[in-house]
Amino acid sequence: MQQVMASSGGSYHEIKHSLLKKKKLFHDLDFPAEDVSIGRDIGNVVWKRPAEILKGQRSSLKPLFIRNGATRADFDQGQLSDCWFIAASACLAVSNRNLFYNVIQPKGQSFKDGEYAGIFRFRFWRYGKWVEVVIDDYLPTVSGELVFAHNMEEPNEFWAPLMEKAYAKVHGSYESLEGGFMPEALVDFTGGISETYVLDDTAPKNLYDILYKAVRTNCMMGSNIEADQLAREASLSNGLYNGHAYSITAVAELKTSDGRRHKLVRLRNPWGWKEWNGDWSDRSSLWKKVDRSQRDDVDFTKLDDGEFWMSFDDWFQNFQYMDMCYLSPEELTDPLALDEDKTKWKTIRYEGRWERDVSAGGSGNPPHQALYWKNPQFKVNLTDKNQDSNGDCTMVVSLLELGSRKIKDIQIGIKIYRKGRNLRRGRNGERRDLRLKVDSGHSNMREVTARFTGKPGNYVIMPSTFKPNQEASFLLRIFTELYH
Repeated sequence: MQQVMASSGGSYHEIKHSLLKKKKLFHDLDFPAEDVSIGRDIGNVVWKRPAEILKGQRSSLKPLFIRNGATRADFDQGQLSDCWFIAASACLAVSNRNLFYNVIQPKGQSFKDGEYAGIFRFRFWRYGKWVEVVIDDYLPTVSGELVFAHNMEEPNEFWAPLMEKAYAKVHGSYESLEGGFMPEALVDFTGGISETYVLDDTAPKNLYDILYKAVRTNCMMGSNIEADQLAREASLSNGLYNGHAYSITAVAELKTSDGRRHKLVRLRNPWGWKEWNGDWSDRSSLWKKVDRSQRDDVDFTKLDDGEFWMSFDDWFQNFQYMDMCYLSPEELTDPLALDEDKTKWKTIRYEGRWERDVSAGGSGNPPHQALYWKNPQFKVNLTDKNQDSNGDCTMVVSLLELGSRKIKDIQIGIKIYRKGRNLRRGRNGERRDLRLKVDSGHSNMREVTARFTGKPGNYVIMPSTFKPNQEASFLLRIFTELYH
């Protein structure tokens, strides 16, 4: 059963119907238009509804929920360090429409007379369940301007600041969105599974192919530059910013007039401006070597809109992390699922718990090696071979700790073993028939992901906390690729 986060008085439809009948507007008592909902002092804040905001700015404009369809340019960051959320929202805006309207639900919410009651509803995936979030449309302003997320190009479009408010309500305040991780938001928007690559010598040699395949599977992607604590979000000479998250909106391979082929990546700055100024940037002379048909195919434009192209090599050298979010089969929309060129996924889900002296064996570090085998163990039989590999199977495993997004003392991790024919213990309790294939390491992030590619057969997945006897609940999800 779906959970509804709203003030007492009934469901979204019941509240809205009653308000329309009484010709009143909704006031959310659970997330009030007060400083407590912001979480910190940001000056002389006045909470206003969209019509009031426009009345003070542009009397000729009327508020709209979505104008001419949602685009990746609708979300511009305000006075909140939530670029991770803004960048993820831009990915959502360019995703399949059914995915978008799975979050922006019900479809058709508006400010039209006879339909508007000051109440809006969104949906987020939270620890295995879709949660409905109901809010009023009071938004914080200073000097008549929106403080947080907004649309600079279309100031009368309000789905972006309202969705940010709904997400802030889930976490308790706007301030709680400061300094998060893009994969968290991507998973909350889709119910998918996240994977992070470090862009260094440990990255896969076929990373561009992984990017290309990700686009085919409707995967959402982002990339970020590691924060410099002394100069967070400080500008770099190349137009990029430290400690900043960018959406990856496309990849392409173009051929220039000299016959060379170039692998490119397109990114978007959530601020809606400030772009890369190196090779393949908007004003790079390299675009003159590309014929018009190719430029049109990749939708190349010279606008200071925060979106830009750069070479795959430059991207790899200037960014430190790449985040991806794969969609689980239940979230694949009909057009996507029926497209034979798209990769399909199969998902297996387990819910479990580490319990002291029972199933919380820790990471197996000395002197607790023997305790390690108390951890939950999940057997998987891989049979579906990748279409583009030498008889190998691919498996992506997600371990999600159930609880708050705020960093905790508990670190979680995954190990994947290949299972042999005979099960026996060694002198120290080790399982000698289990051959370690993947070790994700332990992290205090909400979700840890491990990818495995190998031969068909039986495998064992063991999730654990770093220290033994730490108690927590978890959700384990296993994705395997399917081809037909």
